[in-house]
Amino acid sequence: MPYCFAYGCSHITGGKQHCSLFRFPIDAQKRKKWVERCRRADRDWNDNDRICSCHFLDGKKENGPTIFSFSKTLSFPEAPTRKRLKKSKEDGTAEVDEQSTSSIDHRNCFPIHDHSYYMTSDDDVEASIPAQKQISAVEKLENQVKELQEEIKNLRMRKPKMTVGDILEDSEKMLLYTSFPTDVFNVIVQILKRMAPFNYYAGWEVTCFSLEDQLLICLMKLRLNFRDLDLAVRFGTSRSTISNIINTFICALHETLFDGVLKAVGIPCQLSAKGLCQNPLQILLQQELPWMPQKLLKTSHQI
Repeated sequence: MPYCFAYGCSHITGGKQHCSLFRFPIDAQKRKKWVERCRRADRDWNDNDRICSCHFLDGKKENGPTIFSFSKTLSFPEAPTRKRLKKSKEDGTAEVDEQSTSSIDHRNCFPIHDHSYYMTSDDDVEASIPAQKQISAVEKLENQVKELQEEIKNLRMRKPKMTVGDILEDSEKMLLYTSFPTDVFNVIVQILKRMAPFNYYAGWEVTCFSLEDQLLICLMKLRLNFRDLDLAVRFGTSRSTISNIINTFICALHETLFDGVLKAVGIPCQLSAKGLCQNPLQILLQQELPWMPQKLLKTSHQI
């Protein structure tokens, strides 16, 4: 008992439906066209397959199969049904059976799941894939929004890092943290820039701070003797970075200011007093001070 070869149709020979089943044409081209229109990818056509007249316009075989469950112009011929009409007893007529036509709902005529080999259509699969992608994309965006909100919250709670720009315009703060006014600080910066790049004490270069900020860290250590941990918290870095900066810039300042200036030129007050006295200690000791012991005075005369 053959079924209809069309996709989604469950009509069979000798069934309750009011349609007839047609054989496939002998012509190979027409038969190929019929098979392609049926859209059966699960199995191939054979000689025992049929197509019911519900898929033909006006139910005629010569029109070819054009009406299917997946087509937009889905329509089926009307099947006659019995309907009883009652006449009044005054006319003395009996009940007569009258043939009338009523439309058949194609959804009832086409139970898609009647075939055991039914599979989800490609259109349904393609329609569900974009929806799943949109859902996953929305979930990813929601997670990113949560992460960014937490990051913003942490940044608001975090204290701002200290930089030289915070105190450069304030002479009182410059003297407090560096013991130098702004002009002198800028001169030292220009001198150190001539020596760059530096060979850092720890062997690795510090790139997260500018030269001005590194000089500020070193001067704050020399001026106020802050602990390395305190400076690390103020500038938002690690203790090893602070230690590397301090050791490097102390050596750079010693080489620049002491070896390059004091040894070569000397202190101005010492230059003006040079040559006036040969032994300043002897002059100091020769002064008779009331608190100076006599033994020390004798020692000074011997000198």
